[in-house]
Amino acid sequence: YDKALEYINKKDYAKACSYAERAVELEPGNVEYLVRLAGCFSAMGNEEETIELCLRIIGMDESNEAAYKRLISIYEKRKEYDIINELLLSCGNEQIVSQYPGFIAKPPEFSFKGGVYNETLSLKMLANTQGTIYYTVDGSKPDESGLVYSSPVFLESGQYDIRAVFINSYGVESDETQEHYFVDVTVPEAPLVSPEEGEYSRPTIISVEVPEDYTVYYTTDGTLPTADSIQYTGPFPMPVGVNTFRFVSYSAAGVAGVETQVRYSLNLHAALSIEAAKNKLLFELVNAGIIQDMSGSVKTGSGHNVYGYKYAVTVDGTDYYLYREYYEDDAGNRAGTGTDYVVSIMEGQCYKAVQAAKETSAAGAAVQGDGGKLPDEPETSAKEASEENADAKDKGPWSTLILQDINSGSNPE
Repeated sequence: YDKALEYINKKDYAKACSYAERAVELEPGNVEYLVRLAGCFSAMGNEEETIELCLRIIGMDESNEAAYKRLISIYEKRKEYDIINELLLSCGNEQIVSQYPGFIAKPPEFSFKGGVYNETLSLKMLANTQGTIYYTVDGSKPDESGLVYSSPVFLESGQYDIRAVFINSYGVESDETQEHYFVDVTVPEAPLVSPEEGEYSRPTIISVEVPEDYTVYYTTDGTLPTADSIQYTGPFPMPVGVNTFRFVSYSAAGVAGVETQVRYSLNLHAALSIEAAKNKLLFELVNAGIIQDMSGSVKTGSGHNVYGYKYAVTVDGTDYYLYREYYEDDAGNRAGTGTDYVVSIMEGQCYKAVQAAKETSAAGAAVQGDGGKLPDEPETSAKEASEENADAKDKGPWSTLILQDINSGSNPE
């Protein structure tokens, strides 16, 4: 090896090569010897031998800058830029790669990941060095006959399947980048709420027309509704007193629409207050033996029944307060018993209330039968709710509600 260095200094590369080859024979794993031998081959113009040795060196030492430098010099001379690109992309040493940025063709980088967006996107495409980005927006393969990226691409409402490649100044083409975008910036219209705001003196149902693929949320405390507010799932009774509702529609992409705000005043002109009617109900339940005292104590268990006011209803032309029965244990845990009661707002008559269940006959016609308790909100679609409200003058919104005597459970005369 010392003799090889001696002749290298004299620029007698033929003799230096013979000594360097002998040194490699004696120590084939010595990278320093291999580098010197590659230098001799390179100085003598033996490109193939130089390439073979440099690849061998890189296989043993991925960070050997001398080997990369000689390889890139030979490939550049031959204009084999694709090979240089592959060589650098496979190099794990960023310090070496950073010295040759112009030879590398990396896939373009997009400023937004693919996905669903509720706002117009200004999509930027970034290249790692000088060159040209070609792209398509319809999912077709990008090439030099496609669109040339020169400024951000604006993605408005719609679907986009964007594919892009980068070609550097040496004509080397990168791998492809592909992303799919769905942009929906359609602002939903204000929800259609019925009835109109105003003053009411009879129990009334509030319903909202919800377009397909939209979701409506609302608040009752005066705050602006968001996607975290109460979700409208079906028509619900108007609460007694003065209340302001705010409704907003959200699109499937999460875009909030124009708000609808309504103010209702429901004054039933009742002879009994909600609390007085509840006391009347408790008195009747004690007389019927359903509870033991006005505090709701029951025969079995250590807990008691609780009767919570839900809303006002109209049955056969008479207005009632509806109360839901819950069982509450000593720990304060509460669960519904499945029973509802109504109390006339004027006379104080008390009844058990059940919702008639819809059954289907053999002929396929809908018939009525005794069902369970009333739901918190009627499970009807927006279309069905609209039809029900249209018939409310004739049937009333609670036409399927059946009243039974508290004592016998049978229908009252």
